[in-house]
Amino acid sequence: MNWEAVGAIGELAGGVIVVASLIFVGYQLRQTSMIERAKAQRDLLLQARAWIAMPSRDKERFDAIRTCLQDYDSADDWDREQFSSWAFDVLLLLESALYTRKEGFVHDGSFERFEQLVLSIIRTPGGGHWWANAYNVIGTDVGEHVKGRLDELGETVMPWTKLLPQFEIED
Repeated sequence: MNWEAVGAIGELAGGVIVVASLIFVGYQLRQTSMIERAKAQRDLLLQARAWIAMPSRDKERFDAIRTCLQDYDSADDWDREQFSSWAFDVLLLLESALYTRKEGFVHDGSFERFEQLVLSIIRTPGGGHWWANAYNVIGTDVGEHVKGRLDELGETVMPWTKLLPQFEIED
């Protein structure tokens, strides 16, 4: 065997190693992407769990939310603030889900539920009044998305008080 053959074998081996390295790097990037997606999904779900538990941990907050869902305008300032904080929290969760979904980090099913939460709050009498003000404060991307979905789905969105009857005030 001459030196040219040894050199050719070396070049061939080098090429195979480069290709194998690129395949490995691609595999690792795919794994990293899957891990990041799982982290984003888990983070949103943990935030949602905390948000859902808010009314059950504080009767004053539960009563404020319940009152404002029915009649936001006649509630006192403190109740409106309690409700707004609760409603903005879920609206910001939706905004985060909207952006992370565009990057492929949130499953469609989870995104649709975050969207449902926001739309169902807005579909209550008090939530609609809150939304009229909130729309002017939030990011335009999420605001336009919610407005578009409300226009598209309209009356088919079940109000929060129908989804969770404990929030409805009986006459």
